[in-house]
Amino acid sequence: MAKHRHLIDTTKLDRDWVEGEVFSLCDKIRIQSDFEPAMKGRSLYCLFYEPSFLTRTSFEQAAGLMDGQAFHTEDASQFFPVHAPNYIDNIINILASLHINLVVLRSGDSGVVERAASAEAMPVVNGGSPDDHPTQALADLYTIHNELGSVDGKTIAVVGRLEHRNVSALLKGLAMFNDIKLMLVPFSGQVPEEVISHCVENGVTVQEHRDIDSLSEADAIYLEEIRGAGLYDEIWQAFAILLPVQSVGVMGDARTYENVLALRAVTSRDGMTADWYPFPSEVLASISTRIINEVRGVNRVTYDISSKPPATIEWE
Repeated sequence: MAKHRHLIDTTKLDRDWVEGEVFSLCDKIRIQSDFEPAMKGRSLYCLFYEPSFLTRTSFEQAAGLMDGQAFHTEDASQFFPVHAPNYIDNIINILASLHINLVVLRSGDSGVVERAASAEAMPVVNGGSPDDHPTQALADLYTIHNELGSVDGKTIAVVGRLEHRNVSALLKGLAMFNDIKLMLVPFSGQVPEEVISHCVENGVTVQEHRDIDSLSEADAIYLEEIRGAGLYDEIWQAFAILLPVQSVGVMGDARTYENVLALRAVTSRDGMTADWYPFPSEVLASISTRIINEVRGVNRVTYDISSKPPATIEWE
């Protein structure tokens, strides 16, 4: 059984604790109300293996507000390498022997924060690991709570570098709340699949906008299936179209709102007239199943059975 309470994994946060203790304390500090200085006579150590300005300064400021002391190293790897066996355990034990009461640990290596906590010498706070940042998630959740009155029932758009650990942490935290709708719009990268799955499993509706990636992936699958069925030379033109609408779908026990993809395939001699290609039903079924299973963000596939005229071959 754990000797200390650690803050390591955002998915392990308890909503009652977050709202009843964390948010309540933040409210008191914000309005300068009376509160118990929990760090009085205690100290924390920022053991950072990655550079940080805001996170480290925030912890040091928080320690001061709580009548505690804070210490840090600019680059812990200069003094405390983490790759040697049991080294991180020894570091935590040494800091405990110096009467440090809390360690905030940041590392770009997987498993370091968890290994430090397993030493059970003192509470360990994850100040940023490769795919999580629970204290940043708490700060973001409190901002939503403070600005909008509650977190429940909100539609939240996340725009930017979706591969960043801060995004993953926020999404994991939002999964604690009810009736959350997420719109993910990447400038670069994607949210890890396991984070999306965690959100959906906890009732979050996730809508992903990955238009270019989704279309190219679906188009590649479409042409691969046509070739595999031996139909490539029978078709004059074939392509996928990502429609500007979302469709209700189901993933597990939760509803999704994701993209609709149309497939177009025609036969023609000169492009002036064209007929839609009559795929065997089993080929269409295979194409549809693969696209929905393999292309994230698509939950419905349709096939265009319009001839030219009156329709055109292309979609504009």
